[in-house]
Amino acid sequence: MLFIIIFSVLVLIVINVFYRILINQDEVLDIKDRMKHLEEESKKYKNEPEKTKEYFGKIMDENRKLTKLSLKPMLVSFAIIMVMLPIMSIFYTDLSAPLDSNNMGNVTIGSFYLVKLDNNTVQLLQNDTQILNCSMPCMQHIDDKVFNIHKETVDNNGEKQEHVRFSRIVIETPVAIPFIGKDLGWIWLYIMLSIPLTIVVKKLMGVKI
Repeated sequence: MLFIIIFSVLVLIVINVFYRILINQDEVLDIKDRMKHLEEESKKYKNEPEKTKEYFGKIMDENRKLTKLSLKPMLVSFAIIMVMLPIMSIFYTDLSAPLDSNNMGNVTIGSFYLVKLDNNTVQLLQNDTQILNCSMPCMQHIDDKVFNIHKETVDNNGEKQEHVRFSRIVIETPVAIPFIGKDLGWIWLYIMLSIPLTIVVKKLMGVKI
């Protein structure tokens, strides 16, 4: 988890360096001040539809200027994320063990393991020693990492093949998050961390947009 926090902060720092370079921060402040002034002025004419419409148009013009300013750094940010996330996935990607006709396969999780499937029960063996035995889906610690283990059917050149999938769990929340559940993988944790960290990093780096 610490690695993901550090990674998230570094990505946000790199992104906001470009926001500092590509956007005139004083211009952003001027636009925001004008928008705030226009919003306050429009309140004086809330019973005059024509005046309200006029101020709304002026506010939208300023908002378009702000959007135009942020377009270039947004594209750069997107490019940075598209490069950095695949690098991160190398360390947290799901692992899959294709099973042969004898319902046996193998997977490398730090060490090499033999995977054996008996009905819905998966066994992990190393040097003929049973490391784990659980009924899928199940959550297990393997090589100091936590995995959600489940069975899936994969289309392999037109033929259906069963795989045992090992999905890395980075953190388990006290309560289930709607549509996500309690077991968070690295991508969900990255997204959840990025929201508050973005606010903090922008403030520390003086980025006004």
